[in-house]
Amino acid sequence: MESKGVTKIAEEYFMLGTTDFYSQLSKSEAVDPDMIFVIASTNDAANILKQAREIGLNKQFVMLGGVAQDELLELVRDATLGLVHVSYFEPTTKRPKAVAFVEAFKKKWGRPPAMYVARTYDAIWLLEK
Repeated sequence: MESKGVTKIAEEYFMLGTTDFYSQLSKSEAVDPDMIFVIASTNDAANILKQAREIGLNKQFVMLGGVAQDELLELVRDATLGLVHVSYFEPTTKRPKAVAFVEAFKKKWGRPPAMYVARTYDAIWLLEK
């Protein structure tokens, strides 16, 4: 990141299942970052976004992990506005093999696959080869 001109100005950690992120968010707010990168489960990401908005921390959030789940939108609604998420797989892709996978998954489970499902499918497919 540094070779691309990005400077890390703070780093915070939390345990999976944490519900109170005010301390970490306040520390982040104090250093006034241009953006905040978070790796979190769906519930943790939801709490982070809600609490950031509650304290007025309106920075660009970039997340990966549980943010690719529809459940995040159900949990936080407007707090996701402006959120950028990194995903390993999107069920809207037009790649033929991925389209076939998505269609088969929807037929069996009645919903599109999450990115982790696609990664698991790929891993099993590779093991078979």
